[in-house]
Amino acid sequence: MESRSYVGISHALFRCVVLQAMARDFGKERMQEWVNRADYGSKDFSGGIDRLWLNSSLKISPVKDV
Repeated sequence: MESRSYVGISHALFRCVVLQAMARDFGKERMQEWVNRADYGSKDFSGGIDRLWLNSSLKISPVKDV
């Protein structure tokens, strides 16, 4: 059971690193455009585009996230 949990955490961390790199590559303007089009959360990137899902100013309600 522990190994399954570890694989899950490893996979989640890997995806986080990949998403951070993609956000940096796309740039703030492009990311802002996508978030605006999707009407995603507060649309506030002042916390940095590569930290959106970690510790960011971009906020979304649980209902809208689904």
